[in-house]
Amino acid sequence: MEKPHKKKYNASHIAEILVISLLKSIYPLEVIKIGINEAIKTSSIEDAYNEFAELFNHTFSNVKNGQDEFKLNHDDSLVKSTELFAIHAVIYRLISQKLIIIHRENNKES
Repeated sequence: MEKPHKKKYNASHIAEILVISLLKSIYPLEVIKIGINEAIKTSSIEDAYNEFAELFNHTFSNVKNGQDEFKLNHDDSLVKSTELFAIHAVIYRLISQKLIIIHRENNKES
Protein backbone atom coordinates (compact mmCIF):
# COMPACT_ATOMS: atom_id res chain seq x y z
CA MET A 1 0.00 0.00 0.00
CA GLU A 2 1.28 3.41 -0.88
CA LYS A 3 1.95 5.77 1.99
CA PRO A 4 -0.66 8.49 2.43
CA HIS A 5 0.31 11.96 1.23
CA LYS A 6 0.74 14.23 4.27
CA LYS A 7 -1.12 11.66 6.41
CA LYS A 8 -4.21 11.97 4.21
CA TYR A 9 -5.78 8.81 2.88
CA ASN A 10 -7.53 8.70 -0.48
CA ALA A 11 -10.18 6.31 -1.80
CA SER A 12 -7.63 3.76 -3.01
CA HIS A 13 -6.03 3.63 0.46
CA ILE A 14 -9.44 2.99 2.04
CA ALA A 15 -10.22 0.29 -0.55
CA GLU A 16 -6.95 -1.50 0.21
CA ILE A 17 -7.54 -1.22 3.96
CA LEU A 18 -11.01 -2.76 3.58
CA VAL A 19 -9.70 -5.68 1.53
CA ILE A 20 -6.80 -6.24 3.93
CA SER A 21 -9.17 -6.12 6.92
CA LEU A 22 -11.41 -8.75 5.38
CA LEU A 23 -8.62 -11.08 4.33
CA LYS A 24 -6.21 -10.81 7.25
CA SER A 25 -8.12 -13.42 9.26
CA ILE A 26 -7.62 -15.93 6.44
CA TYR A 27 -4.22 -15.10 4.93
CA PRO A 28 -0.88 -13.76 6.11
CA LEU A 29 -0.28 -10.13 5.17
CA GLU A 30 2.44 -11.09 2.68
CA VAL A 31 -0.02 -13.28 0.75
CA ILE A 32 -2.58 -10.46 0.75
CA LYS A 33 0.05 -8.05 -0.57
CA ILE A 34 0.91 -10.44 -3.41
CA GLY A 35 -2.77 -10.86 -4.24
CA ILE A 36 -3.41 -7.12 -4.32
CA ASN A 37 -0.35 -6.56 -6.49
CA GLU A 38 -1.54 -9.25 -8.92
CA ALA A 39 -5.03 -7.74 -9.04
CA ILE A 40 -3.75 -4.27 -9.88
CA LYS A 41 -1.33 -5.43 -12.57
CA THR A 42 -4.09 -5.42 -15.16
CA SER A 43 -6.45 -2.79 -13.76
CA SER A 44 -6.55 0.24 -11.53
CA ILE A 45 -6.90 -0.07 -7.76
CA GLU A 46 -10.40 1.35 -8.08
CA ASP A 47 -11.45 -1.20 -10.71
CA ALA A 48 -9.85 -4.09 -8.81
CA TYR A 49 -11.62 -3.04 -5.59
CA ASN A 50 -14.96 -2.61 -7.37
CA GLU A 51 -14.65 -6.09 -8.87
CA PHE A 52 -13.73 -7.55 -5.47
CA ALA A 53 -16.64 -5.73 -3.77
CA GLU A 54 -19.10 -6.83 -6.44
CA LEU A 55 -17.94 -10.43 -6.19
CA PHE A 56 -18.06 -10.31 -2.37
CA ASN A 57 -21.57 -8.81 -2.29
CA HIS A 58 -22.87 -11.25 -4.90
CA THR A 59 -21.40 -14.23 -3.05
CA PHE A 60 -22.66 -13.00 0.32
CA SER A 61 -26.16 -12.50 -1.10
CA ASN A 62 -26.15 -16.01 -2.56
CA VAL A 63 -24.97 -17.54 0.71
CA LYS A 64 -27.55 -15.55 2.68
CA ASN A 65 -30.34 -16.75 0.37
CA GLY A 66 -29.16 -20.37 0.40
CA GLN A 67 -28.27 -20.23 -3.27
CA ASP A 68 -24.52 -20.54 -2.99
CA GLU A 69 -23.07 -23.02 -5.41
CA PHE A 70 -19.33 -22.85 -5.62
CA LYS A 71 -18.60 -23.20 -9.31
CA LEU A 72 -15.11 -22.59 -10.53
CA ASN A 73 -15.22 -21.13 -14.01
CA HIS A 74 -12.12 -22.22 -15.91
CA ASP A 75 -12.45 -19.17 -18.14
CA ASP A 76 -11.88 -16.82 -15.18
CA SER A 77 -8.44 -15.42 -14.53
CA LEU A 78 -6.33 -16.93 -11.79
CA VAL A 79 -6.75 -13.68 -9.81
CA LYS A 80 -10.56 -13.84 -10.00
CA SER A 81 -10.61 -17.53 -9.04
CA THR A 82 -8.34 -16.79 -6.08
CA GLU A 83 -10.57 -13.89 -5.02
CA LEU A 84 -13.58 -16.19 -5.17
CA PHE A 85 -11.91 -18.77 -2.92
CA ALA A 86 -10.83 -16.04 -0.48
CA ILE A 87 -14.30 -14.48 -0.37
CA HIS A 88 -15.92 -17.83 0.36
CA ALA A 89 -13.37 -18.49 3.09
CA VAL A 90 -14.06 -15.12 4.73
CA ILE A 91 -17.85 -15.45 4.52
CA TYR A 92 -17.91 -19.00 5.89
CA ARG A 93 -15.50 -18.05 8.65
CA LEU A 94 -17.81 -15.22 9.71
CA ILE A 95 -20.84 -17.51 9.59
CA SER A 96 -19.13 -20.20 11.65
CA GLN A 97 -18.03 -17.65 14.26
CA LYS A 98 -21.61 -16.38 14.53
CA LEU A 99 -22.96 -19.92 14.90
CA ILE A 100 -20.48 -20.66 17.69
CA ILE A 101 -21.54 -17.50 19.54
CA ILE A 102 -25.24 -18.37 19.13
CA HIS A 103 -24.59 -21.92 20.35
CA ARG A 104 -22.69 -20.63 23.39
CA GLU A 105 -25.45 -18.13 24.23
CA ASN A 106 -28.14 -20.81 23.89
CA ASN A 107 -26.22 -23.12 26.23
CA LYS A 108 -25.93 -20.34 28.85
CA GLU A 109 -29.72 -19.96 28.90
CA SER A 110 -30.30 -23.69 29.51
